[in-house]
Amino acid sequence: SCTTPYKVHDTQRPLIAYVVIGVMHVVGYLGIWCMGYRFVPPDLDSVDGSNNGPALRIYSRGVSPHANGSLPVVFVHGIGIGFMHYLALIASLPADVPVYLVEWPHVSMQITGGAVPSINTTVATISARLRADGIQKACFVGHSLGTILKEQ
Repeated sequence: SCTTPYKVHDTQRPLIAYVVIGVMHVVGYLGIWCMGYRFVPPDLDSVDGSNNGPALRIYSRGVSPHANGSLPVVFVHGIGIGFMHYLALIASLPADVPVYLVEWPHVSMQITGGAVPSINTTVATISARLRADGIQKACFVGHSLGTILKEQ
């Protein structure tokens, strides 16, 4: 058993680094917007009764959940710069099923003041969104940290 807590070392970056990262996020958002994805608010009341705002964001492309009988896709990015470096992958996802993109601002180099959601809260938020859209099962695609989601 470890009695000394792990130390987290943080550091400031030059302002230009934050500007460049911000521009990269804008490119990612424009890319998914051009592909038809739009922000969908989570159903926070069914998650934890809180309406303080989500610690994650969900974007969806409007396709009927039962268009062709295939499972909808939920994509969760890993640590990095959000959706920008996943644009080619997102573009290759099936166009005839609903696709949900889950963004974790706290792991995508964004300056956030919100709480980091637990895995249970993250799963509950995604599940609530899918239920609200009439979806009971989905195919999950994740990269890096995005692969850790599982029902607790």
